[in-house]
Amino acid sequence: MDEIAIRVMQEKGIDISGQSSKGFLDLPVKELDIVVTMGCKDICPFVSSKEHIEWDIPDPKGKSIEFFRGVRDKIEEKVKKVIGTVENRWPVP
Repeated sequence: MDEIAIRVMQEKGIDISGQSSKGFLDLPVKELDIVVTMGCKDICPFVSSKEHIEWDIPDPKGKSIEFFRGVRDKIEEKVKKVIGTVENRWPVP
């Protein structure tokens, strides 16, 4: 895990130090409602899902801590929007 990524997530109170990236084939779920990919467009592996969302978010690897923060904040904003959309479609009883 990238040390800068760990640091900028700790700034938000999130510990990702024990995390690692996983491929789609490593996921235990066989049927997915929504798949979000970031920056891979046509080279992403095909994964069957009801909806596919592509976020054009640059890879911060090798960039400054400020760049990492910008990417982190953009992802946070987009995740909040997706959560709002999901909650509207499938309200929790």
